[in-house]
Amino acid sequence: MGIIEHAIQFASGHTQRPYECRSCRTSFEVEYHVCPECSGFSVERPV
Repeated sequence: MGIIEHAIQFASGHTQRPYECRSCRTSFEVEYHVCPECSGFSVERPV
């Protein structure tokens, strides 16, 4: 997603959660080194 799309999404109030735990699939707005839900070690941006 490009800068324009991010700006439109932010202005409209529809923000996505850019980080996701690979173990339990919980989404977060910030990046964690350890998932607070399942203690998994792989919290990354979805592909």
